[in-house]
Amino acid sequence: MTHTKGVGLLVAASLAIGSVALTATATGHGSGPATAAKKCKKSRAAASKRRKCKKSTSPPTTPSTPATPSTPAGPVPPTLQIDPTAHDYGSHALLVGVSFSFTVSNIGDSATGLPASTIKNSTGGYSKSGTNTCTAPIAAHATCVVTVQFKPSTTGVKTADLEVTASPGGTATAHLTGTGT
Repeated sequence: MTHTKGVGLLVAASLAIGSVALTATATGHGSGPATAAKKCKKSRAAASKRRKCKKSTSPPTTPSTPATPSTPAGPVPPTLQIDPTAHDYGSHALLVGVSFSFTVSNIGDSATGLPASTIKNSTGGYSKSGTNTCTAPIAAHATCVVTVQFKPSTTGVKTADLEVTASPGGTATAHLTGTGT
């Protein structure tokens, strides 16, 4: 930015916090988007080595229209998430159980309905066991825990899905893998 007397100043600043965006602009005099430059030509009288200079000013740039503050989208509906979304129990001897706990979260701004957890698409060896704190609606931004045991009764790779559903809240799924040895 080059200082040019009499040319306007436009300053713009934006700030975004969460889902609210604010933009402020100010105008004034002093320096601005216009630039002044001197175009000099060497005089034909090379002996005097004087330059004849002509001042030119580029036109100021047109400022863009400031952004208007955005309106918050409103409350987030109850939404279930599960962590992790996949778990590998590894290799385990037949009829030896190993458990793993999954955290179910409500990332919404209001409570879910009553959650139900089920084991689906199982090729064997999986059951809910131990800790299950998902027995009541999950409050906004709260969590609960579902524990799944892998206890293979035959050899080979075994898979299943842990599915937690609530209405409202939707469905969250974790993929399970383990190997019976």
